[in-house]
Amino acid sequence: MTIFCLEQNYLAHKRDRDLGNNSTPEVFLKPGTALLPKVNDMNFQQFKTARLYAQCEIVLHISADGKDISEEEAGTFFDSITTGINFTKINIQDELDGAIVKWEEAKAWPHSSAIGEWFNVKDYNNSHDINFCMYYNREMGQMANTDLMIADFNKIISMISSQYALHIGDIIFTGSP
Repeated sequence: MTIFCLEQNYLAHKRDRDLGNNSTPEVFLKPGTALLPKVNDMNFQQFKTARLYAQCEIVLHISADGKDISEEEAGTFFDSITTGINFTKINIQDELDGAIVKWEEAKAWPHSSAIGEWFNVKDYNNSHDINFCMYYNREMGQMANTDLMIADFNKIISMISSQYALHIGDIIFTGSP
């Protein structure tokens, strides 16, 4: 399983990071070991970082193998969605921003991603209007809607499959607001 992750897929996120209005989100990869097993509790102390940042995202489950998938056919390549959290060692990311090195050191370590229960995508009437949020210590820290994404689910699958082959069981974190 490969975990594909998008950065800068929300306009507000791009503004927050002073990245302008480039309409192409960035893709980075995580190994399958980055996914927190459902039976494990997360021990934040094991991550040995001064600052740990959490971002809630919509996650797609790939249900068919494909490469160079068109946007029109991309909807047939995922069957379920959930919410997920990507954790970032923000102090390391701050050091790497602007550097030639990719952000995997800050984002792709073991158990750096967690996902919820999967829901059949057919249960959603409109994938462009899914609300999701995350609470920190019982206070809402993040709230968004898929309508605010730069690239929608079909465009994301098409874009990623133009660079990489997608395989059954791969997952895609679609970016955080």
